[in-house]
Amino acid sequence: MTLIATPGATANSYADVVFADEYIATHDPDLAWFNIAPVIKESLLQRATELLDELRWQGSKSDSVNSLRWPRLYVYDKEGIQLDGTTVPLFLKRAASEFAFHLSEGDTTREAGFKLIQIGPLKMESGDEQLSDQDPIPAQIRRMISFYLEPSGPSLVRG
Repeated sequence: MTLIATPGATANSYADVVFADEYIATHDPDLAWFNIAPVIKESLLQRATELLDELRWQGSKSDSVNSLRWPRLYVYDKEGIQLDGTTVPLFLKRAASEFAFHLSEGDTTREAGFKLIQIGPLKMESGDEQLSDQDPIPAQIRRMISFYLEPSGPSLVRG
């Protein structure tokens, strides 16, 4: 599937490979990332975007036609300035790139779904029984985006 990082009905990533390469080169110049084929990087960016899109973000989608949850309206930065509702914000492009890099080191977000499967002499065992209980978003990525997420947990509603 072709990577499309421009907001719209067919978008499937918040960042493109060029952006991710530039971001990683300046923030964590790990040579392993640069040895990955572009088509694999595209897949990693798409997976990172899918997982980020499962989160509850502040504001609302700016256009119902958009296939992704960003761009959004009524979202403000730490200075109280409203984010542009027509583009993907820089913090999210960076988070998607960082997350794709993290996934390139091994996708720990997929649920194992089994502990042990044995068919004749062939035996497959999940390496981590607790895998499905983990937060799929790494702490480093969550710190990058937490300001823009809806508060979680119980809320007090006064009538």
